[in-house]
Amino acid sequence: MGPITLTLLCVCSCLVTGTALGIKDLKTATRYIEERIFSRHNNQYAYFVKFTPDECDNGLQEEDVRAALGDTTRNEVILSLCRIYKGTRMVAAAPLQGIEINGKIGNVHSEYRLLDGGDNSPIGSLLRSPPRAGCVLFFSLNSPCVETCTRPGGRYNIIKMLDNTQGLPTDISNRAFIFRNVFHHDMGKDISTWATLNHVFPLFRCNNNQCTKCFPNNVGDNTYYDNNNNLEDNKYHMEGFGCNNTIGSIRCLGN
Repeated sequence: MGPITLTLLCVCSCLVTGTALGIKDLKTATRYIEERIFSRHNNQYAYFVKFTPDECDNGLQEEDVRAALGDTTRNEVILSLCRIYKGTRMVAAAPLQGIEINGKIGNVHSEYRLLDGGDNSPIGSLLRSPPRAGCVLFFSLNSPCVETCTRPGGRYNIIKMLDNTQGLPTDISNRAFIFRNVFHHDMGKDISTWATLNHVFPLFRCNNNQCTKCFPNNVGDNTYYDNNNNLEDNKYHMEGFGCNNTIGSIRCLGN
């Protein structure tokens, strides 16, 4: 089989059943968090949220997501993205600009920031604290990039970091990595590393109140996704990327 590219592979495909975290669970959680916290926030962000075993076993309901967020407000999260929001059951971050990467000044992506630090990372610390995670969702507004986030052997590869994270549900069907938009720089590129991510965190796309699984039965599907219906949506979310907030000499790209 040749390289999997965005022009040949459906970004996400048929619905799948039989997993602990089902399509309905993902729709319920992502829609509620979007409406309550991230509605109209058009810059890149990522969040990680955990739910209790009982909540997961009974199927995620809106009240479960409400309980996970507690008294968290939109402003509390959005205004904390640059320094990383740390709640009792959710953490969230924006990207940072101004970090030297391979001799060049580049961006530290929001997904990496949540994983940086091993057991003491925002995600590691969240998983060590009660309650125990029965199932977890890792959401990124834009898909994990192939040049940095999923690059094999790369310093900022989030796949190996996720694989080494302690406290995750042992059954990977109780984990989900979700994105809304395809990262525009990855259009037409080889995204075969997404399959590797899928073996650690099953990969989904949730967009326009629909969630689909990218690799049903862990195999890339031959059904094609029509990006033309969402090009303007993707463009809108990508062009609103920058901001002027700073942390020392580092510019936050989140607000």
